[in-house]
Amino acid sequence: MTFSDADRSEGWLRLVWGFVGPAKRMLIVSIAAAMLTTAIITATPLVSRIIVDRGLDPSHPGIRNWLIALFVLGVVRFSATRARRWRAGRVSYDVQNRLRTRLFDHLSSLDPRATEQLRTGQLVSRASADLSLVQQFLAWGPQVLASVLQLAASVVAIFFLSWQLGIVASVVVPLTAYLGSHTRAGVFASSWDASQREAELTNTVEESISGVRVVKGFGQEDAEIGRVMTAVRSMYAGRMRAARQRASFTATLQSVPTLGQLGVLLIGGWLALHHRISLGTFLACTTYLVQLAAPARMIGAVMALSQQARAGVERIVAILETPPTIFDTV
Repeated sequence: MTFSDADRSEGWLRLVWGFVGPAKRMLIVSIAAAMLTTAIITATPLVSRIIVDRGLDPSHPGIRNWLIALFVLGVVRFSATRARRWRAGRVSYDVQNRLRTRLFDHLSSLDPRATEQLRTGQLVSRASADLSLVQQFLAWGPQVLASVLQLAASVVAIFFLSWQLGIVASVVVPLTAYLGSHTRAGVFASSWDASQREAELTNTVEESISGVRVVKGFGQEDAEIGRVMTAVRSMYAGRMRAARQRASFTATLQSVPTLGQLGVLLIGGWLALHHRISLGTFLACTTYLVQLAAPARMIGAVMALSQQARAGVERIVAILETPPTIFDTV
């Protein structure tokens, strides 16, 4: 499999989709299970609203059927969540194994001169850390798609229940999207740099171990220790920079829904006290806002992880693009 400039222009996500291969059907099942979970999460506050309003009004019939419906939704949500996690986990490990096998096959096809040009530290880093990042991204990918839909569905549901609260909630989504797109470039750059520095450290340690007799023969132990410590400090600085970028990125995305929740509590509480909305409607709207926090945290964390995975994919592709000169004629 080769990757031309045209392939790169289509985006790194398309490259990841190409790596999924025969596991695409399983990934689609995982995405469908995540969508079903989102639909249940969206419907649950509406059922709770009906239960509360009818329970407070003696003129309405019993709420037993609605309680049964709430229980059924919980059981179906459990089954869908289990299916989503199981399928997504299998897909992610399958892709990781397929990529590792492809890397080994490609490296085995290279001639000695091309192999010597590839530094050991870079190979070890890309075959372990970068592949793990891709695996984690695929494991959480279906849930992120569902979280995006959950954000949109929750805002629409709040508009349906109360347009005043819907206006407050609608500010959360575009503001979150803007902050995410504004800061993710820095996360990608710092993640790439941290991975490169980790690979340089691995290469330095490997060279020191393999050449230990030469180092001892010329009495260069102190110089070699200094070289390793310089690489260690460089990797530490790169990782701390990436950690600061991810911390600011994730914290910013997670704080926005909290501000929206505060606005809904203030305005919704005032509307409920003045009988503009029912108690069940107020409960449903606050539930939706509470549910917005978890998807926002998920999206923030996975968007930061996606920039690391993007750097990992591009580093892996750089190895796979190394042209082989030895071919199996069988």
